[in-house]
Amino acid sequence: MAGIDKIDKRILFELHRNARISDSELAKKIRRSKDSVRYRIRNLEEAEIILGYQAWIDFTKIGYSSYKLYLRLSATPEQAERLYDYIRKEKRAFAMFTADGAWSIGLAFFAKNHAEFYDIQNRLLSRFGNIITSRIYCSMADAVVKTRDFLYDGDPDVLQLWGVPEANELDTIEQKLIASLFKNSRKTLVDLATACGTTVDKVRSRLKRLEEKQIIFSHTARIDYSKLGFEFYKSFVFVKNYDAKAEQRLLGYLKQNKNVIDYIRTVGPWAIEFESIVPNYQEYNNMIRDLRSRFPDIVLDIESAIINNEEIHPPTKMIYSE
Repeated sequence: MAGIDKIDKRILFELHRNARISDSELAKKIRRSKDSVRYRIRNLEEAEIILGYQAWIDFTKIGYSSYKLYLRLSATPEQAERLYDYIRKEKRAFAMFTADGAWSIGLAFFAKNHAEFYDIQNRLLSRFGNIITSRIYCSMADAVVKTRDFLYDGDPDVLQLWGVPEANELDTIEQKLIASLFKNSRKTLVDLATACGTTVDKVRSRLKRLEEKQIIFSHTARIDYSKLGFEFYKSFVFVKNYDAKAEQRLLGYLKQNKNVIDYIRTVGPWAIEFESIVPNYQEYNNMIRDLRSRFPDIVLDIESAIINNEEIHPPTKMIYSE
């Protein structure tokens, strides 16, 4: 974490919480000048600690359901790269994670229904079945995303998303606005109006609607935590004696843990999967051991994977074709 001080970490915390915060408001929060804030943000961007800014979209709000596919591969680097390129071009793919541990690659899709996902999966298997040694499918019941409390001990934000599909319709301006904000959610209203071919007032009103409907549920900074000395883990919790009270206890523990950044209730082999960012494997192992010791009556097993790379794909492929 050379060159990164408490002020930088506070800036990262605030930009992850709301990337559209103005420089003036951010300066007031951290009690520094606006010029100092701009200088620090520019340094964080040049060091590629901040990789960009994007709006997070809840696709279930516009009629999609969420699906996940975890694959084990037996592939050469060239074969694996062909698979990755294929996923990048799949218009229903939302995220791709490569990892070491319980699986080789994790994929998240949003599809209109089971039949559409079935077709996505079959096309993938027909093309790459020779390098896929095993696969596990699950769907997301819902998810909770938290602020990065390990960067700064502030008041945590907890956002729930990806639940029951809703039939909100998007007009052309909203489609273009979402696409533009996904690429850079710190764009000014003037720049957004230009990108959408409309007026500032219309952009402002459409953005307000998208946020109120929680179609856009967050504007965040994309941060390379490895450059801050952190490691990224995904955990899969298999359960026993699992009722509503047991679930509440388990989720309560994950909610208060500062290193857990999100958790997902699933329909599949495991009940819960969660992601955590920790300084090293020892810290992660301590957390998992603590989880097991606190909930021996609930936790049957926990599988783990360390994330090597994460790619979030543009929503233009699902919402708006340029």
